[in-house]
Amino acid sequence: MQPPLQSSLDIKRTRRGESGVAKHKLPLAGAAGLRVVQVSARRLLFEGSQYCPLHQAELLPSFQPQVLVGAAQELESLASQLGAGQFELTCLDRAIFVVTACRDVPLKEATRLILWRAFAVPIYEVLLSSDGAPIATECDAHEGWHVAEGVSFTSANGELWFQVRRTPPQGTGLTGEIANEPCPCGVAGKRILNAAMDYRDPVRHHLAHTA
Repeated sequence: MQPPLQSSLDIKRTRRGESGVAKHKLPLAGAAGLRVVQVSARRLLFEGSQYCPLHQAELLPSFQPQVLVGAAQELESLASQLGAGQFELTCLDRAIFVVTACRDVPLKEATRLILWRAFAVPIYEVLLSSDGAPIATECDAHEGWHVAEGVSFTSANGELWFQVRRTPPQGTGLTGEIANEPCPCGVAGKRILNAAMDYRDPVRHHLAHTA
């Protein structure tokens, strides 16, 4: 089993900067000063992170990352390159955050095992809204996803829906359970358990037919 972090995870949204683009704090206590590199093609998610595109992965060691951020498919590709001896990442010593957008397939256990064997650091999944904001993050004890501050989840017809403060509710394309009981890790608040794809999701079917 992968070792848990010694401190709890905590996702928070910060105020919007002058550019109007919301910045997000890395969901890792004590993250200040850590070297964070994102390989995902999405816009930068977290304050202080740097971007290294996957097609230039050979440059990644020059960033000396302690934390990696990316989508599961991209991180798995990176693990394959690492296994082929194309580069080394001895500096990676804190965590990997797998970003999963609503209606994407949640992180599979087989992929988690591949990443653990390649990088040997704790792996945590972060669920993103359509605008790239973190709305839930995996518990450091792997006991579900902790719901982010200011976000509420409900279940309707088996599908999980979320709402950020007073914005309209949005579907996630996922099924799961909303837990209210205290988490074994000690973090208060609601959690999402047993998240999985909702194969009945009409939005997903519409997107598939129009792709």
